[in-house]
Amino acid sequence: MKIQFARPSVPRTAVASLAVATLALSACGSDSDGGSGADAEARERLQSEIIDDDFPAPPEEQECVVDGIVDSLGGERVIELADSGDLGDEFQLPQDEAEAVADAVVDCVSFDELIQDQLADDPSLAEVPQSFVDCILGNLDGEVYREALAAEFSGNGDSEAIMESAFGPDVLGECFGAMSAEELAELTG
Repeated sequence: MKIQFARPSVPRTAVASLAVATLALSACGSDSDGGSGADAEARERLQSEIIDDDFPAPPEEQECVVDGIVDSLGGERVIELADSGDLGDEFQLPQDEAEAVADAVVDCVSFDELIQDQLADDPSLAEVPQSFVDCILGNLDGEVYREALAAEFSGNGDSEAIMESAFGPDVLGECFGAMSAEELAELTG
């Protein structure tokens, strides 16, 4: 399994770009604490098998995610998943484990900073006005991220649809309204 965030491709809309930029994660799994030896091994396995160079969070956030997963699910369960080969990109966790992993990620990763960094690194998104980005980010919270990530990790839902649902007509109207006429003209250009 690899935890990584999708880099947005050329967006159809700025909203879709922000939603796609936030996630495309796959995670790991649950149960009881196996003691410090199992926990240490689980942390090493997660760091080497899951967190890779594509994980855009700073090292301290990566370490926090690993610690949160091991603390929530237990070292023995993480090792069990690693030994079984279930730390691949396509596995699905039981809902309670998926929620625990989502909590670990949301509690550790600064999504607003991550999205800002990804937008800054993608030339196709350079024309998205900062006022629009700030408004969209202001309407997202940890619960939206948790729900989307748990859906991704469990396979019990569509994470992109969950993110996009956070941008109803009222939010979009507010965010487009926050833009100047010049910014709006450039964006819809």
